This record gives sequence, C-alpha cells and structure tokens, in this order.
Amino acid sequence: MKTLQKLLLGLSIGIIMVVGARGSSADVRPVLVELFTSQGCSSCPPADEFAVRLSAETEDVLLISLPVDYWDYLGWKDTLASPAFTNRQRSYASVQGKTRVYTPQMVVDGQVDTVGSRESVVRRIIERRREALASGSGAGADLRVSRESDGSVQAHVSSGLTGADSATLWLVRLRGQVPVDIGRGENRGHTITYANVAREMVPLGRWYGGGWTVSVPLEGGEASDGIALILQADEGNRRGIGPVLGTVWVKHPSPTES
Repeated sequence: MKTLQKLLLGLSIGIIMVVGARGSSADVRPVLVELFTSQGCSSCPPADEFAVRLSAETEDVLLISLPVDYWDYLGWKDTLASPAFTNRQRSYASVQGKTRVYTPQMVVDGQVDTVGSRESVVRRIIERRREALASGSGAGADLRVSRESDGSVQAHVSSGLTGADSATLWLVRLRGQVPVDIGRGENRGHTITYANVAREMVPLGRWYGGGWTVSVPLEGGEASDGIALILQADEGNRRGIGPVLGTVWVKHPSPTES
C-alpha cells in the first residue's frame, strides 16, 4: 500500500468534459472529498456545515457525504445511512493499516484522511492535491464523459494504468442538499442539512489500462439530482478503495436542491 501511495500521490489526470455542470474549468479534475458522517454523532454537525459550504464554493472539489450506520444504537436511526458506506469506510481503514473508524472523517482522493471538522487542515490537503494535479507530474488516467446523438452518456478512460493492476469506475447518485429533523439521540431537536448525499454508489466496471468506454446509466436506481463518476485504484481484492485516478461530474446537483 505504501508503494502504491508513493507512486500515485502526485498523480495528474487530464480532464474532463463535464455534462450538465455549472461552468467549471476543464483544466484540472475535481479533487474527491468523502465525508463519513452520522446523524447520531454529536461531533458531526460542524463537519456537515463545512461540507455544505465547500460543496457550494467550487466545482473543482467533488464533495460527497456518506452517512454511516454504526452510531444508530445511541437512540436515533440515521435516515440516510447505508451499510455499504460503513463498509467503504472500514475498507479505507483496513488498507491504510488503521484499527478503527470514526466520524466525522474526510478522506481526500482516497489517500489522506483527517477529522472532517478541521476546516483549515482539510483545505490545506485539498490545495496540495490541486497543486499536484495542476503540475502535470506523473502518468495517469484520462477520464471524460460525452453525450451521444441518441442522448446516451458514455464514459471514456484512456492512458496507462500506473501503480495498480486495475481500477474500478464508480457511479455515484447524489442528493444536493437534504435537511433532516433529528428527534432522538445526541443531536435531538436539531435540523441538520447534509450536502451531496450519496444515495447509491455502484461499480460500472473495472479498467485494466488502455482505452475503455462504458455507458453511464442516467436513469434508474435511487432518486437523485446529481451524478458523478470516480475512477479509483483497486487494492488487492478490495475494489475501488485505493488512490483516486479520475473524477468527473456528469450532473452537478444544485446547492439549493433538496
């Protein structure tokens, strides 16, 4: 894992044609920021508030909130949580040699994590990733999307695969903003708004290098108002849990949608 991180830490990926976005720059791909949070976690609201601001500031950050379910025993069942998101967080911990998970946690580009409420720390990590991607150093993937004449959307991946044997292309369906009235537990009586909440995260296939095109299903699955793609290195038998190789907004959720 350490060797793979060193190989890919400075990865620069060419980008990206965005379908249905609000006019983001196509020079550098968005940096992925994953927030693992819970409605039952008393320490999470500051991170959730930061996530709302960050998601509205710029399109060169792909912020997604991934609500986990392991705090449900405290008296409030998280209405947005999924065991799949809990498993994803635990998989990150496993490949990074960590023995525990926590909330709020932010993981940046699948490589660096910190407490999600430490805004200045998170912003420094994001800025370092922006600089690494903009520098053009290293080899990597080129992830793009295009809309065909029949209205379908295709994802195109090219260039060599460096530092890993394969990568997984994730499709993430998102709700832009979701306010939740919390009736019990540590946050009872509060209304908390969650930004870019993942409602579904499914693999579209695996990439082994070279040219690859795959259809992107815009319809079906969980209801959403945003869609993103994440190309992420596989770690052994753990699919798509390594360093991020590419990201693209297919449809950017409006920050005012709920």
